[in-house]
Amino acid sequence: MTAAQQIKTGTTLMQRGELDNARLIAEQIVTQNPENSAAIALLAEIEFRKHKLSEAVRLIDKAVELEPDNINWIIQKARCYVVYGDTGVAKKTVRRALEMPPLSHNQLLLLAAILVRCDAHNEALAIYRQIVSQASNNVDAHRGLATTYRILGKIDEAEAECNWVLSRRADDYELIYLRSSLKKQTEKSNHVDELVARLKDDIKDWRGVVQIAYSLSKELEDLGKHDDSFRYLHQGASLRRRHTRYDLDNDIRIFSAISDTYTTKVIAENATNGYGSDKPIFVLGLPRTGSTLVERVVSSHSDVHMAGELNDFALELVKLTTRANAGKPVSRLDLPAASTRLDWAQLGKNYIEITKDSAGSKKRFIDKLPLNFLYIGLIHLALPDAKIVHVKRNPMDACYAIYKYLFKQAYPFSYDLEELAAYYIAYHQLMAYWRKLLPGVFYDISYEDLVSNQEAESRKLLEYLDLEWQDTCLNFHLNRQPSATGSASQVREPLYKSSVGKWRNYEQQLAPLAATLERAGIEIV
Repeated sequence: MTAAQQIKTGTTLMQRGELDNARLIAEQIVTQNPENSAAIALLAEIEFRKHKLSEAVRLIDKAVELEPDNINWIIQKARCYVVYGDTGVAKKTVRRALEMPPLSHNQLLLLAAILVRCDAHNEALAIYRQIVSQASNNVDAHRGLATTYRILGKIDEAEAECNWVLSRRADDYELIYLRSSLKKQTEKSNHVDELVARLKDDIKDWRGVVQIAYSLSKELEDLGKHDDSFRYLHQGASLRRRHTRYDLDNDIRIFSAISDTYTTKVIAENATNGYGSDKPIFVLGLPRTGSTLVERVVSSHSDVHMAGELNDFALELVKLTTRANAGKPVSRLDLPAASTRLDWAQLGKNYIEITKDSAGSKKRFIDKLPLNFLYIGLIHLALPDAKIVHVKRNPMDACYAIYKYLFKQAYPFSYDLEELAAYYIAYHQLMAYWRKLLPGVFYDISYEDLVSNQEAESRKLLEYLDLEWQDTCLNFHLNRQPSATGSASQVREPLYKSSVGKWRNYEQQLAPLAATLERAGIEIV
């Protein structure tokens, strides 16, 4: 059997899910011919499917080095890097691929999807439009247009594309959920009857049931039918949780590992070892707590670029700890202790370098990854001149907002109210610890204060950020920068207060959650 035939066999095995058997074939080929780029690319894809992303990246880099003009390897590299979290390399690789026509529509669709994950939405939009201009009935391209239009704030166009796709692909449940999220539904214009009918159908994929249940919950809440809304929400969340592999205790342990490691002594010993750059502004906290609003206010300033939710700080942290550990990845729970032995200036410098493409050309940029709250102490040591803004919200409103949102992959604690309460308590305690350990290092801003006293709170925030006041920051809803968050539609509207105290509509259903938080000493208002 030739090497090409072996690779074909290995690929078939991989596609059937027999990853270990496929790997044996690919490794045998590489042993016989270390420069067989196809076998190396196959190994990279196997490692990718095993979620061993560092190894997948290393292997695909080698395949591209051996055969630099192979479009398949280049596209595979872009895909590996975007999942790995290095969006800078992913974008550069996509752009390289686009310079190598002719590309098939399927290849273009994959490249556009990668650009969306890199927050390069206008570039993705151009690709989707190109495909539609060549093949007007390409459903996947229209689907891409719907998603991208939403991110770019073109809500009417997004809704039209959703309807076009659903008229041809009625079981696209993800797009059904997207359509419901685009705008507030009214008695005269909603999809409730259609959604109820769909839910009564025999939907074979549980994911479809989840999408429909969340869609119904959202639309019924818009209509003020709160009991029915929560009933569908609970149905969808419970089903999603049953199909989610998640260990809450493993997640919670990281909080104590961080607070046990980062002590006053550690901070004092490393206080002058960071990298001097005041370019980044970290906006962080739990999701759905108002961080997107704060991001839009600040990025309306002429000196500030909105870079999106970047994984780069954690990515560089893992890279450096892996390198210091003789190339072996450090476990998540051991990461805090391992990080104390890092060169903090190198970590800060690496972060600034890797974010150059995302950071834009303005004086400052915002990194709005919510979970960076875990790394506040590390960010401060690596980048002592960076500004850190923590967005906080009424605990019950925060928990309800998290519970009712259907995340694609992140925040698996959000689908069960008991787990959500436990995670919130751990977050609340860690933030209290950071405040005690690092007084004055970060700025707390309350979502409720911002919406009730917009100008005063915005002025105080900009003063902390060492930015001169600009009136444009009051008109954040006119900010045309893309937003890929769950608030992409809301941030196009002027400030509103209707989300404050919304949890009270579900006070009875959320009573156990409130009681758990109160027992932990968290005030419920």
